[in-house]
Amino acid sequence: MIKKFVLRLGIIALLTTGCAFGQRIEYRGVSDFKFSYSGKERFTVAVQDIRSYIINSDKKLTFVGLSKSLYGIPYNVNTKSGKPLADDFGSLISETLNRQGISAFQVKLNPFMKEKEVKQTLLSRRLSENSLISEKFAVAFLSIHMFKS
Repeated sequence: MIKKFVLRLGIIALLTTGCAFGQRIEYRGVSDFKFSYSGKERFTVAVQDIRSYIINSDKKLTFVGLSKSLYGIPYNVNTKSGKPLADDFGSLISETLNRQGISAFQVKLNPFMKEKEVKQTLLSRRLSENSLISEKFAVAFLSIHMFKS
């Protein structure tokens, strides 16, 4: 009797979530965006997650966003890789450039680094400030830095 009750309760709980629980999104791989470049320099891609709830440690570095169930219950959605979202985006950009024959590599940035620290980290990799393509090309709260070396 108790087993049937627990089973029914479990089925009801599963049905009321609206299948939004535990979703993960894959960002690794390559994209179909085109980047026109004919030079021989190597690109450095650095992506920093600057969303306030990441910096305040309210959400994990793997947090992508929220998904609501059929009944409006919000659930966290995380990266499928289990890696920080910024790392997945940096990898996506650099791998896509490499697939297009443009040499690129990723520098991983800590979301808690201040702007000055980010600049120092990138410049310590022998990247000159003159080679900076985009200082803060912000896409959905991600700060993307691209250098050519």
